[in-house]
Order: sequence, then structure tokens, then C-alpha cells
Amino acid sequence: MSAWPSFIDPRDLAPGDQIPHKDLPSGLELCRIDSPNDPLFDQAYQLLDAEFSQANEIETREALIDRLSWRADHANDQGFAMAYELLALKADGEIAAVRDHSAIVSNGDVTVHLSHVLVLPDWRRKGLSTILRTLPVSFAKRSAALAGFPAAAITLFCEMEPAADHSLSCQIRRKSYEKAGFLCIPAGQPPFPRPPVRSNGSFRGLPQKATS
Repeated sequence: MSAWPSFIDPRDLAPGDQIPHKDLPSGLELCRIDSPNDPLFDQAYQLLDAEFSQANEIETREALIDRLSWRADHANDQGFAMAYELLALKADGEIAAVRDHSAIVSNGDVTVHLSHVLVLPDWRRKGLSTILRTLPVSFAKRSAALAGFPAAAITLFCEMEPAADHSLSCQIRRKSYEKAGFLCIPAGQPPFPRPPVRSNGSFRGLPQKATS
């Protein structure tokens, strides 16, 4: 029977993500890429660039290097702190997935923008997406604690293709996030401060339950 890897805290899982996929690979390794000098940095960036550059949905290498310097324990001139995390998930010694996200800690709340997530073709439909949805919650907790707000409410926010996009890949992605508890924000509606409700608008975000 499949089991969650040790780096996953079951308390961070969304209600619809409690049971591991039956084909979840064993021996998964989580690699946090903290520096551009890490050999995995260029590998991870090249994978993201190959996937997202055609749609102009990836920042430059230099921009991500700059983000790696953000510190959750240092408030900026506007009074809020920011942190960035780039992750690679390895299976059988090779990169199986990459994701990155940014946290903003302000007024005792932490909001995580889910930037990019990529599961390589050979590793899809095996439950890795659930792990990649859960890791930002752990990151939010760590960022909030560093900023001095260990009990901060957590909001996860993502952007997706409009609901009018009926391609199979988009439908699968939206259903996966809806199952996990993500809520759809109508196109043009600000995601904050009040939580959105499900609608037929553009699937753009998720207010995630606060986690302790």
C-alpha cells in the first residue's frame, strides 16, 4: 500500500488529498534549491523554461536567482516580508517534478502564490501533484514562523487557464485542484480580502483553510 513520504505532514493535506495514489513512487527525495550554485538549479530552471517559455509564463533565470535572496525574517520598506522556494522532487535518482512558489507575510497572514508546477511525463498520474500542492503549506508555515507569526492564517493562490479552455489537460488540472478544495474566482474579481466562491469564471485561486 502506498504511503506519503516522510517530508509530507499529513496535517497539511487538503481534505480531498488524504489518500496516497496507489502508484505513488516509493523513495521520493525532496530537494530544496537554495542557491544558483546548486547543480539542480540550472536543471530545474531548464525544465521550467522548456515547459512555460513558449506561453511567456516563466521569469528569467536572473529573476529567480534574485528571488532566492528573499528573506521571510526581513520586512521590506512596505512592511511585509517575502520568501521564495524552488523545489525538485526526485524519483529513482532523477528529477520527476519541479515547483516554485512565493510567500508574502503581512499583518499576521501569509499568502503563497503558486508559481509553476511541472510533473515530467513519465511520472504523471502517480500522485505527485498532491505532494506538490501540499509542500506550499509547509513553506507557508516556515515563512510565517520566521516572520514572527507562527499562528498566521494561510491562503494559497494560483492562476490557471480560463474555464472556457476545454482542453483535456486543463480539465484534468482543474478537477484535481477542485478535489483538493481550491475555489474558483470569477474572472476580474479580486481574490482578496474575502474568500471567493465557486463559479464558472476563470479558475484563478484558492483560499486554503488555515493550518495550525
